[in-house]
Amino acid sequence: MDAPLIDKKTLDSLTGGDEKKLEKYIGIFSVQLTRQLAQIQQGIDSNDLEIVRLSLHTLKSQFAYMGLPELNKMAQDLEAQAHSLNPVNFPASISHFIEKCKEGEEALKKVIVSTP
Repeated sequence: MDAPLIDKKTLDSLTGGDEKKLEKYIGIFSVQLTRQLAQIQQGIDSNDLEIVRLSLHTLKSQFAYMGLPELNKMAQDLEAQAHSLNPVNFPASISHFIEKCKEGEEALKKVIVSTP
């Protein structure tokens, strides 16, 4: 995707440019992301799409707050597939989503490092 992974305007509006808030919010986001991705994997492993759907729903709003529109869209699309209970190539899509989530988390951590 050509769009940048992070919408810095959204992130700045969340933190007001405050580096301490940025660090705090990224820390909270990382903890929640780890928990939700574990839930998603558990749901995939046990073929419980409702667990997957609920975790995707939770992440969707977190991505929006953290300025991660690409991940928000992916979560929205996967949530719809899980809701249909007839997802096509779902495990592969989830694997790709998890990889992109880790990229997003790393990109956010780089924002902290690059903040003056």
